[in-house]
Amino acid sequence: MTSLELPDFVMPLPEYGASAAMADIEQDMWAWLERHGLIANESLREQLVRTRPQYTTALYYPRADVEHLKVINRFMAWAFIVDDLFDDSISAGDEDCVSAFSAELIGVARDDERPQSIAGRALREVLDALCLGRSQQWRLALAEANTAWLGTYPIEAQASREGRIMQFNAYAPHRRDGVGERIFFLMAEHVRDIELPSEVRDLPAMTQARERAIEWVGRSTTMSSRTRRRRPSATSTTWSK
Repeated sequence: MTSLELPDFVMPLPEYGASAAMADIEQDMWAWLERHGLIANESLREQLVRTRPQYTTALYYPRADVEHLKVINRFMAWAFIVDDLFDDSISAGDEDCVSAFSAELIGVARDDERPQSIAGRALREVLDALCLGRSQQWRLALAEANTAWLGTYPIEAQASREGRIMQFNAYAPHRRDGVGERIFFLMAEHVRDIELPSEVRDLPAMTQARERAIEWVGRSTTMSSRTRRRRPSATSTTWSK
């Protein structure tokens, strides 16, 4: 294939704009990232300025206030950075590093082990804030959502090493996990100070509707990413202990 023509995407819901808290959560984001040493170098800083995690957060939750959005935006920025770090190591063919880092973060997400890296300690802080006052069922749902997302990187590292392109029947569920959207469904409960009963959250119709939405996000971002320019490597400083 020498060219790819993107179809027109139709969004059946109206636009709600962005949260008025965006400027405040951006200021909080930079302070938090600096405090945790997550900005490895100027290349990474410039990448965050360009990709604007706070804008994504503000679009996801347009009616949320500053206090509810701060912790979510910290996670959003953290996820942007971690995704770049994984991508850099996959591109460099460092499969062992990808697997080890994924295992550590999954262990932190599941509260099975103490964080060993800068990124792991930052994740622990964010998850503790999100889970405050939440039921064990909600905490487990968040852990499973993070596990599904973080578990996609070693799979991609192996496929990259083997020079293998996934067949669509394998790619579709992989991409559903890889965009991490299930995490943000749970965060929608956080910004509203509610907790859906697991019986409601796990209703087949609810699950199916969310999975279709995730597929839309995953496939559209995959296609749009084909036109992105490769950014400079962010180096592996943030992996360090």
